[in-house]
Formats: sequence, structure tokens, C-alpha cells
Amino acid sequence: YDEAIAEFARAHRANPAAIEPLQGLVQAYLAQGRPDLALATVKAQLRITSPTLHQAYFLLAQIYEKQNQSAEAIRAYQRVFDIKATWDAPYLALAQHYYARKENQKGLAILDTALRVMPNNQIVALHLAGMLEANQNFERAIAEYEKILQQDANLEVAMNNLSILLLDKRGDKASVERALKLARRFDNSHNAAYLDTLGWALFKSGQASRGLPYLEKALAAEPDMPSYHYHIGLAYKAAGEKDKAKTH
Repeated sequence: YDEAIAEFARAHRANPAAIEPLQGLVQAYLAQGRPDLALATVKAQLRITSPTLHQAYFLLAQIYEKQNQSAEAIRAYQRVFDIKATWDAPYLALAQHYYARKENQKGLAILDTALRVMPNNQIVALHLAGMLEANQNFERAIAEYEKILQQDANLEVAMNNLSILLLDKRGDKASVERALKLARRFDNSHNAAYLDTLGWALFKSGQASRGLPYLEKALAAEPDMPSYHYHIGLAYKAAGEKDKAKTH
């Protein structure tokens, strides 16, 4: 670490505005168990007028996070937003900060703010939908995934997550049909989660036998996933293969 710190410091002196050497210094100091030096280094950077000032404040927030200094971290995040409001990383980090402390509503509020500032940011939108799911606000999560797909109809992670919500949290005929229509995209997928979704959608639409090959492929790829066993168990039961159903 001493040698790394010396090299990062040399690079930092050569180009004080560059953020990468500063990040390296901070990471090395923290790895060495010297948060005081990490903090001092970043605070010195904050006194320099630089186009990377917002990134320096983000580093400051992360140091405070590691020191469990929540109030200081939040203030540092706010300084990032004041300088550069259209950068998604600090919004996501602050939302996770709140989520880790079970202050979920504050986390959701931060992501809502981020989407108002960056309405077309898929990363923020996906995090918001995921956090809504985690908070069991399933109807709003469904609405958020629908908005995402209005912007990008081919975004597979949104298609998959929306399909599962429609199947498991609604389950009415129209929702199952919508889920199956979305999941058919995964017919030739190599992603186990997507294959499981398609198989589950076929099962839910009364086509257990047609869903089994997809469920089997998903389980073969990820044999330790409990939900895949549950899905295939129900499909085997519906297909009349009760011994296999019991096993899963």
C-alpha cells in the first residue's frame, strides 16, 4: 500500500484536477486502515477549484459512509447534487444509504427526485422499481416498469421483472396474457431467470407441458434456486408427473 500511495500521490501532483489518482489514494488509505488520511486528502482537494469537484464530494460522502457518519455523508451527497444534479451515481448511493438503515421512504424520495431531474435515466428508473418491489408497493412498481418499457420496449430486465410481478402479484387473465407476451421474448435466451419466467408464464396460462422445457433449462443452469424448484414442481404436478412434483 505504501508504494501504491506514493504512485497515486505522484500522479495526483502531476494532475490535481484528475479524479482517478485521488480515488486511488482514498482507496489505498482506507485499505490501510487510515481513514483520517483519506479524509484529509479529499478535504484538501475540496479547496481547489476543479471540474471534478462534484466527484471529490462523492468521495467524501463515501468515506463518511465507511465511518458510519451518516449526517456528514448526507451533507456531502447534498453538495454533490448542488454542483451536478444530473449524475445518477450519488442518488443511487444515497438511496442505498437510507435503505440500509431501513429508512425506505427517504430512499424512495431520493430516487423520485433523481427521476424528476433525469426523467429518461433507465438505471435510476430500474432502481426505483426494484426498491418499490422491496417495499411491497407492487402496483406502483408495475407502473414504473411499464414507463421504462414505454421508453425502451426491448429492455429485457424490465420485461422480465414486470412479467413476474404481473404473474405473482396480479394473476388475472389480462395480466397473465400480458406477462406471457413479454416473456415470449426469452424463447432462445440463455439467462436462467428469463427462461424460468417464460416457463412460469406458460404454466400460469394453462400450458404447463409447454412451460416445462424452459423451467428445466432454468433449473439445470441454477439448480440451487428455490423458486425454480417451486415453479417446476407446480408445473410437473399440473402435467400429471406427481413424483417429480414431490421431489421439487
